[in-house]
Amino acid sequence: MKPVLAAFALLLSCGLAVAGPGQPSNCSQTVGASAAAVAFPAAGSTGNPSPQTYLEIYNAHATNTLGVNWTGGTAAIGAAGTLTLNPGNGISWGKNSPVIPQSVSVIGSAGSTTTACGYN
Repeated sequence: MKPVLAAFALLLSCGLAVAGPGQPSNCSQTVGASAAAVAFPAAGSTGNPSPQTYLEIYNAHATNTLGVNWTGGTAAIGAAGTLTLNPGNGISWGKNSPVIPQSVSVIGSAGSTTTACGYN
């Protein structure tokens, strides 16, 4: 696991079950070759109903690519409006971003593509 991804995974594992003010909320999921909406918070997690301060999404799979569309469309690998993330790479929005997306679609290049996703 790349150092940045390992640090992010550790951040997500700390206190997500009872995410309160100032704590990260979990939006991680496993996706396949069909687009899926990112849930805020992830199924089985508690937390804020939407990102307010930051949003980070990483491709946590060892070999599959991950497509991310935050412009309101449906993610499709290689399509306009979808950023393709190689394994270990990610994208984040925060205080220097003009807008933190409230609706994100993701897709894997194959089944069981895992994401590491957190927000506050």
